[in-house]
Amino acid sequence: MLVDSPAVLEDAMGKRGRPRIDLTGQRFGRLVVVSLEKSPRSRPHWRCVCDCGEQRVVYGYSLTSGRTVSCGCFKVAFATLLNLSHGHTRGRSQSPEYSVWEAMIQRGTNPKNRDWKNYGGRGITVCSRWLQFSNFLADMGRRPSPNLSLERVNNDLGYSAENCKWATRKEQRANQRPARKKAA
Repeated sequence: MLVDSPAVLEDAMGKRGRPRIDLTGQRFGRLVVVSLEKSPRSRPHWRCVCDCGEQRVVYGYSLTSGRTVSCGCFKVAFATLLNLSHGHTRGRSQSPEYSVWEAMIQRGTNPKNRDWKNYGGRGITVCSRWLQFSNFLADMGRRPSPNLSLERVNNDLGYSAENCKWATRKEQRANQRPARKKAA
């Protein structure tokens, strides 16, 4: 849309006398153009509001070329994601879901794991789909509460979407195998 208001038209003329395109109301990435700013040079600068609420004045070409897509918050968010493995680990810290998944994999697939005898050693396996964390997360979702842990509904079956749910400690205790009596 061309700027057609006489008061704005003079300010909106480009170097070559051509009217500038009005970017007001247009979205560029996370930025929405609010108004044309008075610029010290002939290059148009636009006041924009970012989705995060910040306001920035941006050179018009940076918007239309895709060079500027946010106030800077996108760069920060993207850099954070790049530092995450699967989006759920950073360095030595892990998301609760990743920790649960990793422990499940170890119990069900690693004979050197201390809990192997109670899981993989007695036939409790992890379904092939869940060998990838992204599939486990897609099926189970994020843990709804820190008070919940992964439970197998049927203790004699392996880990799979059909046999697992997030459960409280009380639910887990009610679903335990009977304790074996020790020989005297």
